[in-house]
Amino acid sequence: MKRNIALVLFCSIFLLTLVLVPGTSVQAADVAVYDTAAYCNVPAANPGDPSYSEMAEKQDTYGFGCQHKDERLLAETFILDEEATIKSVELFAYQTDSDTTPTFTGVYLMIYDGKPGEGGKILWGDEVTNIFDSAEFTGCYRVLHGSRAHDRPIMKIVADISKGSNPVLTLAAGTYWLAFSLDGSLDSGPWGVPNILDTIYTVGTAMQRHNGNWNIIKDNVTGVQASIPLRLLADGKPPQAAPAAPVVSALTDTSVTLETIPGAEYRLNDGAWQTDPEFTGLTPNTTYNLYARLAGTSTHAASPASPATAATTLKSTQAAPAAPVVSALTDTSVTLETIPGAEYRLNDGAWQT
Repeated sequence: MKRNIALVLFCSIFLLTLVLVPGTSVQAADVAVYDTAAYCNVPAANPGDPSYSEMAEKQDTYGFGCQHKDERLLAETFILDEEATIKSVELFAYQTDSDTTPTFTGVYLMIYDGKPGEGGKILWGDEVTNIFDSAEFTGCYRVLHGSRAHDRPIMKIVADISKGSNPVLTLAAGTYWLAFSLDGSLDSGPWGVPNILDTIYTVGTAMQRHNGNWNIIKDNVTGVQASIPLRLLADGKPPQAAPAAPVVSALTDTSVTLETIPGAEYRLNDGAWQTDPEFTGLTPNTTYNLYARLAGTSTHAASPASPATAATTLKSTQAAPAAPVVSALTDTSVTLETIPGAEYRLNDGAWQT
């Protein structure tokens, strides 16, 4: 028992050392750079209960064929906000009458630079290389409206990009299309499940290739084009530690300038991050909070924000008014004409309003 406790303590201290020692490399997990997986709309009633992808009353289409053996493909568009190296793709489908043990055995995937069948060209992938990695039950069943049947368990199927004929998939920011087909060991399907959109009349963008022709996929009753759930995972970037609070190097009545921190960007209050350490156009005699963070790079994510530095701009100088004008005189007093916003002084005395 004592040896076990000592071993646990040693492992705990070792892990803490990895977290706390500066410069220790920490491998970041892959992150979703595109995710439209919204196929499950009825949550589990209790912990351990299933959830459901339930059709609306006016819908009747369970899923859409993506059988590799029949050369059927499903395709959906996706957008990347910045360059990403895709590591894996998660797809969602079922085979009718399977249990919760996955029956999927193959994934075939292609990336297009435009809409398939309308001039889009294949940038990556092919229809012959199986890049299947794994499959698991999502806990969700595809059902008709009002049904709680368990004969269509939805699986998450993971495609491993490194298994492709080109093991690297790096895409610039832009709009693309992803087409895929699946293999499974059962007779029915595979069938790709649609997303549950805002309303049954919300139009999706998914397509299907059948008998060599590309067409939209739609619900049989509503006739509305469907959407297919996609999740693309890319290299996760390791984090950077937050820098110390920035130091003010110059102040005026309308600007604050910070000392430069290599690789940093700066923010005033809740504004946008900028690379220029100078903030202009500020209000005189006003306190602002300023922050710094290390900017994201091709290898690292942006750091958290630093602690705030509070800085108060200076008061603005005003031009001197004209010499005051005497409005009244007595043997013991002098009265001046009022100047808006002014205060007055006699000889070297104190200022008064």
